[in-house]
Amino acid sequence: MQKWDYGSNAAYFITICTQDREHYFGKILDNCRKDAMRCIFLSQIGKIAEQEWLKTPGIRPDMNIVLDEFVIMPNHFHGIIIIGENKYNMENRHRYLINKNVLVGVDVDVDRDAMHGVSTITPNTITPNTITPDITTTPDKTQPNNSINQFRPQSKNLGSIIRGFKSSVTVYARKHNIDFGW
Repeated sequence: MQKWDYGSNAAYFITICTQDREHYFGKILDNCRKDAMRCIFLSQIGKIAEQEWLKTPGIRPDMNIVLDEFVIMPNHFHGIIIIGENKYNMENRHRYLINKNVLVGVDVDVDRDAMHGVSTITPNTITPNTITPDITTTPDKTQPNNSINQFRPQSKNLGSIIRGFKSSVTVYARKHNIDFGW
C-alpha cells in the first residue's frame, strides 16, 4: 500500500516466488502420510529456506517479530509474519522536519511512499494547512530545489526482513553450488 509504513506493528501475509517458478524447494508427493493425501518433500535448499525463516525472530530480537503459519511449496513460499511494537516503529510514528529552524512533527503515515521510505509531499500537494519541509536552494542559491523527498534508511521494516531472508538462502546456495534463484 502506497502510504503504509511497513515497519508498523502489524501482521503481514507474504508470498515469495522462485525464479521462473522453478521447483527449487522440493516436490509434492502423493500418499506420503496417513493424515495427508499429498505433502511436500523439501530439497536441500527448501530445508535451508525453512531453517532461515525460523531464524528470523532470533536475528532481529529488537523488532519483536513473531512468525505465524508458513508453508514452503515447490516454487514459492507463503508466510504470516507479525512485526510487534518496538522502539523503531514507535520512534518512526512521527518524523521530524526542520522548517525555518522550528522542529515540527509530521505523521509518518501521511504522504509517504512506504516501499522507498520517501516523502511524497511535493510543492503541488502543499496546501495552506500543510506543514511544509524546508525547501533548500541549488548550489548557486538562486533557484529553489524542489526535490524535497526525504529518504530514510530501509532497515527495521518488512522489506529488510525479506531481503535478509532471501539473501541468506541465496548465499547458502552459492556457497554450496546449488542451482537456485528468487
